[in-house]
Amino acid sequence: MSATFTADASDTYNVQIDLKRNLPFEDINALVGGWADPDKPPHPGPPRPEIVWTVNNVAEADRSTSWGSQYWGETVGVEIGHFKAVAGQRYTVTVRVVKPSPAVQVLDPQLQVALTYILQPLYYVPAFIAQSGGLIAAVIGLLVMLYAFVTLRAEKKDRPDPKEPNLR
Repeated sequence: MSATFTADASDTYNVQIDLKRNLPFEDINALVGGWADPDKPPHPGPPRPEIVWTVNNVAEADRSTSWGSQYWGETVGVEIGHFKAVAGQRYTVTVRVVKPSPAVQVLDPQLQVALTYILQPLYYVPAFIAQSGGLIAAVIGLLVMLYAFVTLRAEKKDRPDPKEPNLR
């Protein structure tokens, strides 16, 4: 199975497989490596197929293989790797199933290549602010507390101590 495309952006692209939800949730969750309850034994799920993928025009250092849940919805995505691409360059991603898993075939696997993040340059700064909002709020809060502490301390130095006698 292969997919050929021209990169829209110089960015990281995910190689993923889209799966229909034709099995019980626990089986699909175990297959894609989703969340597991630490208080319960892990659900075995169906065996994973052994998949090998390649992409032309990409150095080995600019691609990696992984296996993990990418998204959940009407269908489920499992990431099998990612690679760095250059805008305008043509790529062919080839996926080969070395060891099939008949139990997974009912999920009607479909190959997808998708941008990791879809951001236009106009949105980089607002996206950074949105993602860093908690940190920015904490820094502002710390600065306000520091200002209040210094101000209160200065005011306390200016007041006479009521325990000391007034010599005026």
